[in-house]
Amino acid sequence: MTILMICLAVLGGALLSIQAAINGQLGAKVGVFRCAFLTFALGAVVTALLIFFFEPPQAHSLMDVPKWQLLGA
Repeated sequence: MTILMICLAVLGGALLSIQAAINGQLGAKVGVFRCAFLTFALGAVVTALLIFFFEPPQAHSLMDVPKWQLLGA
């Protein structure tokens, strides 16, 4: 298990450097703000899809929680 975590950490570091290189080239072509928006939008879409497909079904819906939790308190 420890070997797997070390491999994931190394892979994450390698992918982070690849993302920096891609964002640098993309930022030079389309602009810094568009590049940042695209990066965060793509990350949000991928995260939403991962949650949608891999989250186990919940017994409670959003409306079953107390009202103070819906307000972000």
